[in-house]
Amino acid sequence: MNLKAAPLAIALIAVAASIAVVVNIDTDDPEYYGQCNYEVSSKGCTVVGLVDEDTTVCKIDSKVDKNPVTAIADGAFKDTNLKAIYIPSSVKMIGEDAFAGCNDFLLCYGGVPVTIFNGDFIGIPSDVVIKEGAFGDFSFMSVDMQDSSDNDTVVDSSFSNIPSIVDKVIVSASLNTNTDVVGETCIDIQNRESLDVGLDFATYGLFGNISISFVDASDSELCSTVVNGVSVTAEHYNFAYLNATYPVLLYSLTLCDGEIDSPTFVFLERKAAYDWDNLPANVQPLPFIERSLSTEGVLFHEYREGTANYIRQLYDLDNDSTFSFYCVDNYVELILQYFIATKIPSTQWTATMLTDGTGTASYLNNTFGVTDPDAKYDEMVEEWNLVKEAVSKEGYSEKLIKQYAKNAYSGSYSFLSGYPLILAVEDSNIDWITGRLRAAENLTAINPAFVSKITGAVSQVYTNNLLAALSEDEAEKFKQLYHFNDEVFNVARENDKKIMIILGTSASAEGINTMSVGSPFYNYVKMTMDFYGTDYYYFYKGHPGYPSDQYKFRQDALDLLKAEGYKIFEIDNSIAAEVIMFYNPDAYLSGWQTTTFNSVVDETRLCSIFGTSLENLAQTYKPMVDMFMTPISGDSYSGIALDSGKSYWLIQYNSDPTYSAQYEEYMKHEIAIYDATDEIFVFYKMNDGGVYEEVSM
Repeated sequence: MNLKAAPLAIALIAVAASIAVVVNIDTDDPEYYGQCNYEVSSKGCTVVGLVDEDTTVCKIDSKVDKNPVTAIADGAFKDTNLKAIYIPSSVKMIGEDAFAGCNDFLLCYGGVPVTIFNGDFIGIPSDVVIKEGAFGDFSFMSVDMQDSSDNDTVVDSSFSNIPSIVDKVIVSASLNTNTDVVGETCIDIQNRESLDVGLDFATYGLFGNISISFVDASDSELCSTVVNGVSVTAEHYNFAYLNATYPVLLYSLTLCDGEIDSPTFVFLERKAAYDWDNLPANVQPLPFIERSLSTEGVLFHEYREGTANYIRQLYDLDNDSTFSFYCVDNYVELILQYFIATKIPSTQWTATMLTDGTGTASYLNNTFGVTDPDAKYDEMVEEWNLVKEAVSKEGYSEKLIKQYAKNAYSGSYSFLSGYPLILAVEDSNIDWITGRLRAAENLTAINPAFVSKITGAVSQVYTNNLLAALSEDEAEKFKQLYHFNDEVFNVARENDKKIMIILGTSASAEGINTMSVGSPFYNYVKMTMDFYGTDYYYFYKGHPGYPSDQYKFRQDALDLLKAEGYKIFEIDNSIAAEVIMFYNPDAYLSGWQTTTFNSVVDETRLCSIFGTSLENLAQTYKPMVDMFMTPISGDSYSGIALDSGKSYWLIQYNSDPTYSAQYEEYMKHEIAIYDATDEIFVFYKMNDGGVYEEVSM
């Protein structure tokens, strides 16, 4: 050790006036950092120089014998060979000529590299006294990152005066510390005086978490700093905040129809619909939360406020930016939250409301199925205008909206589901698209003259036409997005079997909440397989909102049917049935009532309907259905005596002469009764006297 007496040292610590120390942080090599000489006085410890003048990397200790190191002496490192020095935040004074003659070194204060970032000095706080000539002619490292507004995520950046010890610079940029959506670029240093590069920030917005790490030739991090305030903007943005299944299908077809020029952000209630690793170019999940939260699980409404704030931020960064927004028509309050409450001018955003049509028809019937629908319409127009004005002034709140929207429904969501017609007609920047509203059969509660107002406001599309319009490359992109793979059907084709797809519904409607054997699900599926026989392999495709792994009794029923020898397989429930049918037009369909049956191209392939009788089905696809299956209660059916201790199901045969095979079956037997207890079918035909007689199959 080199010991020097400190003139002002107090007696208690005079014996430890100057101590050479080795500091080892960020490396396993104990010799990585050089040793310093210190002088201890009543005012603290002062760094007076290096033990070895050939030292290139030095870390000043923050304490020596429990005494804080508070100063660097005049000329302490003058004309040395330093390449990097780490100064603790305890140092509050840097003496005259302390680093004079050191023209190529990395300076790190308090763990932060001293740099000039976008013109602002970063690293040494203003309370540190820097005496004259402390750094001689040294030029601090400078980093400049320009705001990007050219519709991509690349930020033009420049680095200058890069110390020779730095071999690489790694820049990681994210919007905040709550997201793992990060754009990272590693830069190999070529020109130390000036280096111009493009850094990919991966997304758009105001970046508040930009980490710049400096790495040496051995890939050890020398130091890093975090800066903020760089913005990345575009001229136009697309946002899709979508629930349900069919609207997602409609929107997804637009994603894969050609190239996407604008940044597009998608958030789904049923996130399993997408393969998030195969998004089309320029399409992203929400970038301000963790990717897993945006692409997995069931959370949906929890991120509405964050999305509204993000949209507003993008607009604030560039008031000329425009937006296209897509939502389902039962959540039109999102339009209020995202654009009216954020005060973005209506000339700079458009909204498209999507729907499959079935739920929409119910809302329309409930709202406008009144004596004077025109008067109701006028009343709701006035309410909508009052709501927009109030939300624009006071911000978004459910309570405020319901104060003015007297026709709102109860509940916290979907309370404006009666208003899409108002928005579509009265707001020129809002469109309304449906896949299958089918007004003639679904809007029967509304005055026909008013129905024409509805059909004139909504655009109807047919998904099979949209799918057929995709080029080969676009179709492949679509399949990848939907992680669609119909290889599951190969087991049928390889065994020369026909494909029967059984479409599921909600868990309560399937009756799978309590048991597997004896449940409606078990019996409907079993009856269908028994009727159509071993010429088919059967594939259950569940409702996207009710996956089998969350419903044990359904899985038990499927396992039991397999154990009983039935060839039944399960298809990924997240894939829209319309897509499966389009790419497998040779498949047959059975299941619970659904508008998906409208997608059947070959009418002879619609087999059995569960839970709906022949008399109660009013859909346009009714004539194509072979059989209708419903449970029977009581001890008789139309004069046929039944055992009240058993479970029975009614099978009604359709009789439309348009479909010859179907009509031939009907002429043999009009109905069948399935004894689920004894697992037998009994067939009946009505005689001339209006009485059902048992007949052979």
